[in-house]
Amino acid sequence: MKALLGKKLGMTQVFADEALVPVTVIEAGPCVITQVKTEEKEGYAAVQIAYGDIKPKNVTKPLKGHFDKAKAKPARYLRECRLDEGEPLPAVGTKLSCDIFQAGDVASITAVSKGKGFQGVVKRHGFAGGPGGHGSHFHRAPGSIGMAATPSRVFKGTRMPGQMGDAQVTIKSSEIVKIDPENNMMLIKGAVPGGKGALLVIKATGKTVKPVNVLEVRADKPEQKTAEKPEKEKAEEIKQEEAQQENAEKTAEEKVVEEKSAEVAEEKTAESPATEAPTEEKAAEVKEEKPAEATADKEEKSAEKKEEPEKK
Repeated sequence: MKALLGKKLGMTQVFADEALVPVTVIEAGPCVITQVKTEEKEGYAAVQIAYGDIKPKNVTKPLKGHFDKAKAKPARYLRECRLDEGEPLPAVGTKLSCDIFQAGDVASITAVSKGKGFQGVVKRHGFAGGPGGHGSHFHRAPGSIGMAATPSRVFKGTRMPGQMGDAQVTIKSSEIVKIDPENNMMLIKGAVPGGKGALLVIKATGKTVKPVNVLEVRADKPEQKTAEKPEKEKAEEIKQEEAQQENAEKTAEEKVVEEKSAEVAEEKTAESPATEAPTEEKAAEVKEEKPAEATADKEEKSAEKKEEPEKK
């Protein structure tokens, strides 16, 4: 007997060899068998499966006694699954997990679909509706629902507006893509009925298909190929590199010239002390002679001025 209760967590996608596969993530199990029904006692063979956590204070006394009898922890959900003829009966208290399934198994999934409220025939039954022009006066109405005099009534099952969704739906031939027993996770190919957190009943159909080869996500990121740059950007980069090389060559030449000029200056300074000394001495002698001549001229002029009044 392959049957489990689970909870819908949401949808995602996985990478396979052939294409990108949309999958529904389901928390499948762990479940416990709390009761086994036999043909001798109840008239049919079935097992009762418990799933989900619940606070002990929220469990009624009859249910608490039922779980105590099975020596199982109280659970939120209880569902019954029929057994095939001649199938062995499992023991009460047996734990079930998602490892009873394998990748490639085909399962049927039963759940309560999303409620959509009161809807018209276009959304509920897919009617085409009337023309969209303003003058038609017939857009989304259902139209005629029966004949007049005969049979003078509306046939049962006529498609009309009404409540949509919030009903038990079973999807058959759902392919199991991957099983993760450590985290009690199961990936089902495609969508399943119900919203997030909906209770699902997963049963094996006995069919199998070729399992999907799911590619594991690498921890290290692959090297990203850089996009080729346009020709204009390449030409600008080449010009910038050439300009940088020219500047580097110029700076090298300038350094060489500065070094040579520094060497020449050092050689001149090494030779200059012997030649510069006499010039400094001459300059000092000239400075000394000039003041002496100036004082002699002053004395002569003063003497002439004194002689002039005496002659008068």
